[in-house]
Order: sequence, then C-alpha cells, then structure tokens
Amino acid sequence: MNEYQKTKDYVVSKFQADPLVNTITTLTSDLVDKNKETIYPVVNIDYVNNTVQNDVILFSFHIKALDQNDIYIRTTDSKLQVDTNKDDIFNETFNMCQQFVNSFRQYNDLDIELVSVSAITAIKNEELNDLSGHEFDIVLSIPNEGSSCPA
Repeated sequence: MNEYQKTKDYVVSKFQADPLVNTITTLTSDLVDKNKETIYPVVNIDYVNNTVQNDVILFSFHIKALDQNDIYIRTTDSKLQVDTNKDDIFNETFNMCQQFVNSFRQYNDLDIELVSVSAITAIKNEELNDLSGHEFDIVLSIPNEGSSCPA
C-alpha cells in the first residue's frame, strides 16, 4: 500500500472511531450533500495535494464536519427568535474536529504526524440540506518509503 492510501485510511479510521460521526465521505467539497443515503452528522475528507520530500511526503486534506439544521416551531416572546439546533451542531462538530486534531498527540505505528492545522471555522446553512458545522485544513507527513502502486 502506498503512502497516500495509508494516510487517507488513517484519517478515515480516526473519524470511524468517533461515536459522534455517522457517515464519512471522501468526496470533493461540492459533492458532500448530494448523497441521499447520508446519515448526519457527516465528515467529509477531501484530498487536496501532496509534496514529496526526500524523507517524508506531505499530504493536505480539507475536512468538513456537518449536520442538518432543524427549525422548531414554537411560540416565543420575540418575532426575531427562531429556535434551531445550531448551537448543538456547533458543539458537536467542533468536538469531532477537536478530537481528531488532539488524537495526533498519540504515537501511531505508521509514523503519521500532524504538520499543521488551519483555524477551525464555522459553516452556516450551506449545501442542499441547509447544513452547519465546522471545517479546517490539515497537512500530514508520512515517511517516504519510495513505494509506488503495483503495475
């Protein structure tokens, strides 16, 4: 297995271990919300690029953790207030992102390391199903073993 596959599988396994995540996709960011079988919350792992160095290969990924907004019809004192689950979504999706980033504090057999992580930014009411959550970019390194795909 080459370095790209090892790194991608490792990232996927981190989110599979998170009980808050129901669906994991590896699509381009514009296709995240197109699958009717998606059970939310969803984490999308979008491979961006790589940099080959002598000793390591750097892989960049764009990660989104998203959930559906629910709007509850309730009588309130203010016509300006709408009751939604947006705070719950922000809490839950931030927790998913934070647990993922913090997981790199532990050693792993593949020697995959977190090189950098961008700010974790909020996403509000996007995509087909009015999704909210968080997104961030990561760069991971893995030793360059000089392997390639079999012919």
